[in-house]
Parts: sequence; structure tokens; C-alpha cells
Amino acid sequence: MSYAGYGFNNMSVSEEVTVKHPTSSLLVIDSEDRNVASAINVGPSTSPEKQPWNNFRIQTPDRLATGSINRITLKSIRFPWYIPPINSATDTLIIKLGLSSAGPFTTVYAGLNSLEFQTPSQVATAINQDIALSAPAFPFTVRWVANSQQFIWSWGNTAATNSVVYFQPANNLVVKPTTGPATFYPLSQEQFATNPSLARVMGFNYGSLTFSDSASPRFFTYDGLVQDIYPCSGTDFLYTRYVDIVSTRLLQYRRMIDGASKNSNKKALITRVYCANENSQNSYDISGNIIPIGSQPFVIHRQICEKSILWNSEATIDYLDFQVYDEFGNFVIPPSNAPEYSSLTYPSFQMTFVLSE
Repeated sequence: MSYAGYGFNNMSVSEEVTVKHPTSSLLVIDSEDRNVASAINVGPSTSPEKQPWNNFRIQTPDRLATGSINRITLKSIRFPWYIPPINSATDTLIIKLGLSSAGPFTTVYAGLNSLEFQTPSQVATAINQDIALSAPAFPFTVRWVANSQQFIWSWGNTAATNSVVYFQPANNLVVKPTTGPATFYPLSQEQFATNPSLARVMGFNYGSLTFSDSASPRFFTYDGLVQDIYPCSGTDFLYTRYVDIVSTRLLQYRRMIDGASKNSNKKALITRVYCANENSQNSYDISGNIIPIGSQPFVIHRQICEKSILWNSEATIDYLDFQVYDEFGNFVIPPSNAPEYSSLTYPSFQMTFVLSE
């Protein structure tokens, strides 16, 4: 039997068409190279640039990448989350204690060590020690409740009826415009909303706080019966819930502008790294209590499929700049501003970019 009767003998083959897929290459960036990449040979006589980890520029003796590059895509990032909840901006809470709302008040500057990671329970212990030292006449304490992820404050059995307390947020990095204590002073409503503070980390909201310029501060009064008060909401116990990695150089040819719900975060974003572990599950201590993510160091590794960055095919990538911002639009707080700790730095983070034609 032949297929000729069906017309198959008249079938013709169309012209072959070759499809060429765009080629690509990798650009791998390590933030640790910010201090050595500009030197051809690194040795005892080399004077590497001392660039901060949260605002630096990488430039090698040769170009970082070249070719007919039209698109740049971030594919993966490794980011060590070594950002402690308690730092030089979130280490102080002002507590005012009195026998009545008319005063006088005993001021407690609850100060914490900002050079190490601390759990919420450790923070509660440190604050109780400061209260006992500065205001021993007031049996007032705070405790961390792991089940609700919340700080709860309590009056002791020996507290005088009608004793009062109110809280004031502080941030010693905000410059005070008037005379007075140079280090600790209350934040205004606007400053509280736009700056980190221990009050925010602990779950205070503006409605549960008062300020020195307020005509009607919110007092929490002990009525002799109910000992617990709840000025703090549940909290994730973080100074910043994410970091934004920005590069104006890498996005210089962009036609679409990144948006953000906060004006301070409207920058040339490469990516936003959220403080979350790989499986988005809670961590637990030996007793089964939840450990808030970010209260201990851990490493974030993410595969990124967020955006493609437009590039000029006639341009080479000769250098790149990078900045790391917190959720307030400021550079992520360094380990410490104290001179004796000026040599401290942040563990390096890495990024892999795909360059394509």
C-alpha cells in the first residue's frame, strides 16, 4: 500500500528557521570586596578603602562586566541577619513612676546593652533591674509572655493604691533642639512614627504613650485590685522588619520607578529582604517557648524572581554602588557608634545577578 494516493508525495518541507536564545552571564557581588576590590594586589602595604557595610562602592581595576547587556536580573541573595533588635537607637525607655497623677515622679531610664543580641526575656530582666535600682519604692515590673508574644507590666502587692506610671519613648540619635539632657528625651508623635525606639520594639503604640509636651498624659493607675496593665501589643521584637538594598548606579537606565507605601522608602530598589527564615516557621527554645525571629543571628538565603533591570547595551558595568536601608529609610544601624567599637563591622552579604542580551 502506498501513501501516494493520499497526496503525501506532494508534501514539501518549509525553510528551516534558527531560533537564537539570548545568551547570559553571571555577575557575582560580595560586599566584603568593598575594601579590597579597587586594589590590584592586596598586601601589607595596601591601604584598602574603609567603606561602611551599609553604604559602599565596588570598583575593580578591570570592569565588573561587559558585553551587549540589555537586562540585569537579581537571581539570589545571601544575607546574614545580624541586626540586633536592641541597638544604639533602641536601647532606652523612659518610665515615670509616682504616687498619684499629680506627681512628683521618679524617672527610670531603662537602658540596655546595645552590643549583643538579647531575647525579650533578657530585656524584661534588665528593665526590672533598672526599676529596682532607680525607683526601689515602686514595686513595678515587666515580664515577657511567650504565648502571646507580648510584654505585660505589673504592680506588686505592696504597691500603694492610686500609684501611677506612664512611659515615654526615647531615641538618643535624634538631636534635641532645646536645652536639657542631651542623651535621653521623649520623642514627639512624628518622631515616634519615623524613628526606631525601644518602645516600638516592645510593642508600644502611640495611644499607650505620653510625651513631656502633652497636656493630658496617659496614666496607668493601680486601683489596688488589678495588678497587670497592657500598654504593649503583641510584637515581633524587631528594630526593622526588612532591609532595602538600593543602587542608583545599577538602576540609572530604568524607565519604571519603584513605588513604596512609605515616602522614605522610595528609592532605586534592587530588592527588599524581609526578616524571615526559610520555612516561615517559629523557632523554639528548650522549654518550648517561641523565639522571635531576628532576636538571634541567622542567615537568609533567597532565590529572587522580582524584577528585571533595564541596561544600556552600549555601556559597561565599571562600578556599582550599594546602600542598605532600614524600614525607616535610614542606613541600617551599625553595630555601635562608640569609638572603642569603631572596628566592628557587619558580616558580608552576597548577590548573584544574571546579565542577558
